[in-house]
Amino acid sequence: MNGAGRHALLIGVNRYPNFGPRQQLLGCINDVEVMAALLSSSCGFEDAVTLCDDEATREGILAALEVSPHALKTPTPWSYTTVATARR
Repeated sequence: MNGAGRHALLIGVNRYPNFGPRQQLLGCINDVEVMAALLSSSCGFEDAVTLCDDEATREGILAALEVSPHALKTPTPWSYTTVATARR
């Protein structure tokens, strides 16, 4: 699959500051790292930027979109996926 011209911003949050230790998530960051590698290696994405835990703030997300080496200059299709992993 040719991903030329495709870029991804992947966000993974395991730690939530307002939640106690038992409510924290496991695996979200791992999922983001695996997805970034997959998009780059198998789907040919030009870049896959990841933001994890404390980096995944409103400001961090907006900054990542603005300083992306391939800032959007033309209409670009986007895909949004949310993955949440809960432990039992």
